[in-house]
Amino acid sequence: MSKKRQNRFSAFQITLIYLGLGILWILLTDTILFRFLNASGQLSSLQTYKGWFYVGVTAYILYILLKINEQRVTTSKFQAQEEYRQLVEQLPGVVFMDVFDDPQSTHYMSPRIKDLVGYTAEEWTENGRDLWSISLHPDDKERVLNEDKRTNQTGESFRIEYRLKHKDGHYVWVKEDASLVRAEDGTPLFWQGILLNITEQKKAEELSRWRDEVLRESTMELTHYVDLNNLFEKIFSSLYKLIQFDSASIELVNGDTAEIVAGKNIPKEMIGMQYQVNPTKWGGLDSLRNIQIIPDVQKDERFIIFDETNYIKSWMGIPLMIQEKLIGFLNLDSRTPNYFNYEFASLAQTFANQATIAIENAKLYTETKQRLQELETVSRVSSALRAAQDTNEMFPILLNEIKSIIQTDAATVFLYDEEKNALTVRATSGWLADLPKSIFAPNEGVVGTVFVKGIAHATPEFISDPLAHPENAKFFGEGWGGIAVPIRTANETIGVIIVGIQKPRRIDDGFVRLLTTIAEIAGNAIYRSNLFDRNEEQIRRLTTLREIDTAITSSLDLRITLNIIIEHLITKMGVSAASFLIFDPNSQMLDTVAANGFQNQEMNQISLNVGDGLATQILLNRKPIHVKDLDNESQKITGENFSSYYALPLFSKGTTRGVLETYFKQPFTPNADWIDFVQTLAGQATIAIDNAQLFENLQRSNQELSLAYDTTLEGWGKALELRDKETQGHTQRVTNLTLELAQRVGIPESQLTHIRRGALLHDIGKMGVSDKILRKPSALTDEEMNEMKKHPQYAYELLYPIPYLRAAVDIPYCHHEWWDGSGYPRGLRGEEIPLAARIFAVVDVWDALLSDRPYREAWNQNDVMKYILDLSGKQFDPRVVDEFKRILETNLDVIESNSPQD
Repeated sequence: MSKKRQNRFSAFQITLIYLGLGILWILLTDTILFRFLNASGQLSSLQTYKGWFYVGVTAYILYILLKINEQRVTTSKFQAQEEYRQLVEQLPGVVFMDVFDDPQSTHYMSPRIKDLVGYTAEEWTENGRDLWSISLHPDDKERVLNEDKRTNQTGESFRIEYRLKHKDGHYVWVKEDASLVRAEDGTPLFWQGILLNITEQKKAEELSRWRDEVLRESTMELTHYVDLNNLFEKIFSSLYKLIQFDSASIELVNGDTAEIVAGKNIPKEMIGMQYQVNPTKWGGLDSLRNIQIIPDVQKDERFIIFDETNYIKSWMGIPLMIQEKLIGFLNLDSRTPNYFNYEFASLAQTFANQATIAIENAKLYTETKQRLQELETVSRVSSALRAAQDTNEMFPILLNEIKSIIQTDAATVFLYDEEKNALTVRATSGWLADLPKSIFAPNEGVVGTVFVKGIAHATPEFISDPLAHPENAKFFGEGWGGIAVPIRTANETIGVIIVGIQKPRRIDDGFVRLLTTIAEIAGNAIYRSNLFDRNEEQIRRLTTLREIDTAITSSLDLRITLNIIIEHLITKMGVSAASFLIFDPNSQMLDTVAANGFQNQEMNQISLNVGDGLATQILLNRKPIHVKDLDNESQKITGENFSSYYALPLFSKGTTRGVLETYFKQPFTPNADWIDFVQTLAGQATIAIDNAQLFENLQRSNQELSLAYDTTLEGWGKALELRDKETQGHTQRVTNLTLELAQRVGIPESQLTHIRRGALLHDIGKMGVSDKILRKPSALTDEEMNEMKKHPQYAYELLYPIPYLRAAVDIPYCHHEWWDGSGYPRGLRGEEIPLAARIFAVVDVWDALLSDRPYREAWNQNDVMKYILDLSGKQFDPRVVDEFKRILETNLDVIESNSPQD
């Protein structure tokens, strides 16, 4: 019920009481008077006194009732004011009222002002808005006072954020929202508003900005790392700046297996651990693609706790995704329960996205580097085996190469013995030499199974491998695994190579691939050696194979190699014409790559659709075809007088690469030796095809990588030119002239690449110098000059950590050193200064003096040369100056084509 209604009810009640008392008084007094008094005079007199008595009594009663009502109203108002005061004091902000006519006077300030700035409400109201003005932060004061003045003039709401100085001296951020209260007729009465403490909000915003900056810098730095181990360390250190974890690990996923590849503050024994990824445990594969947070690992059965990791209380797992593919996880651990939250999760996921790209790039770089190393290894093994005279000399070489490559002492070579129908040891070392059972029938044990299936077999532990022979299973012992690969020739498996690898080393795909390649090389080498031992005819054929093999290794042009093979077929194998057709998976056609012996020259360039001709039948059936009489075949070649045909597919690791076709003008039926030899040639051709394609891919990758590097360097140089307009074109000119002078001085060709990179980046350190100094049109002050002289050090700090630019750092770091030791930054003297820097110093000064500057015009060439000669032996190396002078005298075109005047 409202206060107004309560007041109305009290007045009505008083009126009823007054009327009731009046009626009751009249009735009672008149009845009594008429009953006891008969004299009219006495009655009249008493009635008069009765009336005055009634008036006095009722007036007193009314006074009492009104007093009671007044007290009740006063109490109600006090209660309302008290409720309003309590409401204001409970608000999270400071409520205030300022007098409109006197903006400097504060009418009311709630007590919470003390919590906000340390002053009591009384102190604030006594000092008015003077205290408010004094407390404003210097950086905010002008802005706030201008807004205060404007809103006082316009009557608009005053809404602004600023800093107030606390009584103890520190500043707090506040948000003020004040409105002008007006009377019903629009007359301004007073300002009423609220001050809210937003310091924590501002701190959170600042923290967010700092994290964004750290995240940006960290992700940029990650792109500079190509070594996986260094990259992992950088990922941990960069992420720790954003989220302070106690330990962390990175897992990479391969199929349904995850492996811990790197860790921070985790036990070393955990590196290399593998486990099966179980999406069901985490709610399905989609859940694994999202961040997982376990507030308390002790209470969550999904988290596996090891003895070494029982310190972990809370955990967060971030998926590493690239193009919707899950490649691994980034795990963060904390000793504090409930430590990780979804703010951390969002930050970590953003970082992880960039880290994933860096990991993939590093993996690609590592794989490319590994392939190059494998190619070098294959070439070395191939050369070593070719140098062997027979199998007795070959096996020790093969065994030593395998042990060196795989870095193990346990290795054995088994060869198939047709007479015994068994695989026997031909070379062995390490504990494998003591195997209880060392002779295996085909399909018996690991060795026999690999021999029959022709597929490599890797096992993490022999003792638990079901293929291991029972006699050998116990002998292997715990912790020993290995790889067994077939030794293949062009068309058959002749043996098996097996190597032992001890934990914690693990068997990766690179080991299997490399050992398989070596085994194939060994197989061909063994096969060639066996052919050599058979008879004189086979000796001739082996000589042919050796010549072809030499051609393969010495020529990078596949057509040349294949034409050599065709020449041998025609001159030594009785073939009238031959051609190599290679299958192009993109066009789905067989293209002739090499051909000879045909009268119709179109046969040298023919391409066949799949399904046309005998060659495509071979490609589809993967079997040789022999046609004794071509006259009965519809595929007879018009214009050629061929009688017989033999062709076979070219295989490489289970894939048909192409077809070798041979034609005969006389009826021809091949024997087993001829077929064996042609198949061997086909195998060599396949190796040539694979090697050529492998080398082409690697060469293309290297060229693209080198081009990318050089393009990046040129881009850096152009970026500096864009920043410093007065040096536009300077970088390319001094680079060209430096290379010319370096060649004249006698620097080897192998070092010119580093000199070129150093010249392109000679002023890269100026990226660390402010534009105010770098682009100053007038002379520099001493302080500015000292700052400018730091740019060689900046260049060193920027370039030296980059491995491929380390050899190019001499010019950026030392081109301001003087021959007499008075240069900077290190004061090197004479030949302590790298030769590349001494060469560049001359060219740099030459180009600089020939260029216009804001503070001087360009010099002519004679004056510049005189200046350089005058400083020979002081600033410049005299030998370099003399050579530069000779270029100027004998080859002026080189100088002028690289001068600023052009």
